Amino acid sequence: KFGFKIPFIVSLALELVGYLLYSFAHNKWLLLIARFVGGFGAGNVAVSRACVVKLTEDKYRTRAMSWVTAGATLGFVLCHGLQQQSFGSGFWTFNAYNLPSIFSAIAVAANIVVILVVFRESGSANQRLHAPPDVDLSRLPSVPILAIATCFLTQFALTLGFALFETVVAPLTSDVFDWHVFDTSVFYLIMAGIATCVILFVSFFGTRFDERKLLVLGLALMTAGGSMLVCYTNLHCADMSYWRFWLGFVLLLGLGHPFAFVDNLVVFSKVLGPVPQGAYQGWMNAIDSAARCIGPVFATAVYSQVGESVLFASVSAIIALNFLLAIISFPKLAPMVVPEDISAAIEEALLHPEDPEDVGFDGE
Repeated sequence: KFGFKIPFIVSLALELVGYLLYSFAHNKWLLLIARFVGGFGAGNVAVSRACVVKLTEDKYRTRAMSWVTAGATLGFVLCHGLQQQSFGSGFWTFNAYNLPSIFSAIAVAANIVVILVVFRESGSANQRLHAPPDVDLSRLPSVPILAIATCFLTQFALTLGFALFETVVAPLTSDVFDWHVFDTSVFYLIMAGIATCVILFVSFFGTRFDERKLLVLGLALMTAGGSMLVCYTNLHCADMSYWRFWLGFVLLLGLGHPFAFVDNLVVFSKVLGPVPQGAYQGWMNAIDSAARCIGPVFATAVYSQVGESVLFASVSAIIALNFLLAIISFPKLAPMVVPEDISAAIEEALLHPEDPEDVGFDGE
């Protein structure tokens, strides 16, 4: 109804306010308000995904989703690097707690300027890449519930797993290897670097493979990596070797997670076909947010009360169940088969839009 520009601006503005409040929060209540406001703004993730879906054909979807994910990974890398910096004094003290949020606020402000100045959108934006109004969408195949449920559950498991291990890495490496903040940040940077390479591989070569197979591969790698981190003879992994720790996390976060995360989003968008995806992507983002809320709380409680072996085993089991679910629902995860006349109408709308200044960025 509103296109993309207004949701982008509103959500980015909320994020900007949230980051600024977080940067200079001096008590827990202001910190909580900052996270609450920023969390509302994080809804632009769903808007971004819906925009990518609407502006790309199926054959370019994997590359486009890969670049969106690569952008998020780049932010992850830069913010962990900034956590090693500290300078200034008094009110203008910048450290590991406020420097990443200040950098994020600057990045969000730059995005707002880009959206206002460069991004263009007309009233016909909502028809692009979907069937024109005179085409009967009721003739489209029904959206397979099993496929949608699989993608939702997989997204929850992927985000939950990432949040769990992101939470537990610092205390685990401190207890087992006597690592400090610098060592942990270097570890995150290495993992993010490997993940970025995987995302770039998917971006350039993913179109040569079936996304469903890459999704299954990613879940299999994550299951294998999580299983390697389980200490089967003890609840605590005080004797975990370096090679097992590194190999487990490389398989889990460096290789498996980016494969599964990118291709789950691509499979999800192709299953829906030309159906408007804003609401569906919103639900996907809500599932992301729920997993990010549950993950750190669950990880902290289990790690402190029971031990890391139970934590690693439980997450590995969740991911393994999603691996089996993806195999069972594999045929249903195929792209929607669109009738030829509807497909032709969509292609014609792409090649000859009513408004050539439809949606996009200047210079494209």
